[in-house]
Amino acid sequence: QNMTDARAKADGASGAGGAKLGVAAIEKIAGVDQSMGMIADIERALPTMLDSIGPVDGRMANARLATGVKVTQPLAEFAAQITGLKNAVIKATTGAAMSEPEAKRIMGQLPDLTQPEAVFKARLVTTKRNLDMLTRRTIELSGGAVVPGPQTGAAAKPASADPLGIR
Repeated sequence: QNMTDARAKADGASGAGGAKLGVAAIEKIAGVDQSMGMIADIERALPTMLDSIGPVDGRMANARLATGVKVTQPLAEFAAQITGLKNAVIKATTGAAMSEPEAKRIMGQLPDLTQPEAVFKARLVTTKRNLDMLTRRTIELSGGAVVPGPQTGAAAKPASADPLGIR
């Protein structure tokens, strides 16, 4: 499904005088779409999982997950989604391999059970915004056109006009 979504974005990005996106760009966009789907799942589950988030509650939840004691199916699925989101964002951002400092930098921007609720939510929103920008830059730098999105009200423009945004 994600590759289908990415291909649709790629076809849409090829409008307004832009070129069709290459395989690497489509794969990156598919990775972003996968991450966005995980964020949507986390957001849906969040209201029922608030008692497992926070400096104390998050550590207790992690201890339950590590030992298997009093682990509910919703907690196991929520924790798996967060872990999956971390992996998907890293792959979408870096492509594959990364250095230890880069891994720490990326992980420091992502939501985690042990963060206070407000921090968890803020990082989820920021992650979504960063992924949206990554999609747009990938399309721009691959010769496609950027279409208006939730984070920007900018009009669509061919990437050839100024792909790096410096003119």
